[in-house]
Amino acid sequence: MSEKRIRNQIMNELGKDPSLLVFSNPSGVAEYTDLTTGQAYKVSYGLGGMAGGPDLIILIHWRHTTGQRGCQTLGIEVKRPGEQRRKNQEDWARAAAMRGMPVSRCESIEEAVKFAKHEKDKLMRIG
Repeated sequence: MSEKRIRNQIMNELGKDPSLLVFSNPSGVAEYTDLTTGQAYKVSYGLGGMAGGPDLIILIHWRHTTGQRGCQTLGIEVKRPGEQRRKNQEDWARAAAMRGMPVSRCESIEEAVKFAKHEKDKLMRIG
């Protein structure tokens, strides 16, 4: 199964949970040419640009029984079974985690749901 198909299935499944907002995070470099000068410009796009940002960004809206509420950002790097993250993706995930944004490598809907549920359950224990 292609990475794109896995990503779409994960987005569809996680999108069923009203406490989650799920975004695709296409990233890369676009090249633009100024029509008046002819000069070419390269612009990176997507969270992380070419630096290895995750394929999916998830926002978890949570409310604890104490009334405390918030939003947590997660990342999912979608991979085909057996495929590993590139070094820049590992580095990005590590830097994000150090700043409070967990990023998981997921090969399936089940792994993505488990990751999101685990992070959501952690939030509910706050307070």
